[in-house]
Amino acid sequence: MKKRWFVIMPLLVGVIVVGVVAFLNRSIRDWGERPFGEPEVPIRVIIDRGTPARQIVRQLFEMGFVSSKFKYLCWLKINNKSSGLQAGVYHIATPITPSRLTQELGRGMFLEALAIPEGWTSNQIGQRLVSDGWLNDQQLWEVPVHQPARLTKLDLDLPDGVEGFLFPDTYRLGKDIPMERLILKMLDRFLDQWLSSRPTDRDFRSEKLSIFEIVTLASIVQREARAIEEMPRIASVFLNRMHKRMKLQSCATVHYALGGVWDRALLRDDLVTTSPFNTYLHGGLPPGPICNPGRDAIESVLRPADTSDLYFVYDGAGQHIFSRTYSEHRRAKRSARRHQSKGIVTGQGMHRDN
Repeated sequence: MKKRWFVIMPLLVGVIVVGVVAFLNRSIRDWGERPFGEPEVPIRVIIDRGTPARQIVRQLFEMGFVSSKFKYLCWLKINNKSSGLQAGVYHIATPITPSRLTQELGRGMFLEALAIPEGWTSNQIGQRLVSDGWLNDQQLWEVPVHQPARLTKLDLDLPDGVEGFLFPDTYRLGKDIPMERLILKMLDRFLDQWLSSRPTDRDFRSEKLSIFEIVTLASIVQREARAIEEMPRIASVFLNRMHKRMKLQSCATVHYALGGVWDRALLRDDLVTTSPFNTYLHGGLPPGPICNPGRDAIESVLRPADTSDLYFVYDGAGQHIFSRTYSEHRRAKRSARRHQSKGIVTGQGMHRDN
């Protein structure tokens, strides 16, 4: 009898051990598919090269991505993922399952957010690339920006460079990205936004404008507008003036002609600045965009407000006053002066006396 127990006991213990291991295995696998964490915006996670798996797991636990360091280590071991957590910079939101978390951290990508505001010039973008550590020399950006380019799907040649078509957005990139590749990404984003902006559904006043002319006028609207809601009406003013062969008289084009000086009111002498971009001196559109407009500005040119306005002036309180006649515009300027007592309002904007 004792001999039989000596044979049966190891088998029974073995069965129990196998059962417990199978149960724990199944439990850990199930745990790996259960989301954890409170709903949050993406959190920036940095994993340095050479960081051991245990240290990465501890970091993820402390940041609230997993509920248990022990279970996550077991899950990684069971699924042969212990070496699958790669160094990189990630942006991860909770709730997230350990399985999905491991997949995200296996990409090994050092991604950073590059935010380009609407209405920035290529020069301003270049300055940000340098200040945020993407570049040491701004010329590495400026040279490819001003080289001839082509948007093949639009059959559009850009002989003087891509100013106006560097679509403003937030891009997630590796900091070692070549500038030529970044420019292509921005042009691709422009192409996507252009095609989804219903470019064939446009007002009669803009139906004869080329894509380049649409973007050029949109860049002026972008720089003139104080709010998105004003853009269709500002676009209407400029299109109405073009239809009547009036000069655009946009202060934004003068600011650009002065080298992108955006942070001061114009002087009277500025309005006679010798530049093809000065729309106080030259009729029609300037030679090209004065900034990189967003989609709202582009759509405002495609589908402007239905007005007869020919003038607008900044009221000094955050909005513009629109007028149909010059006499109305003069009254609007007098009203604006009460808010801008040190300036002289003129044309579509304001400048200061010398």
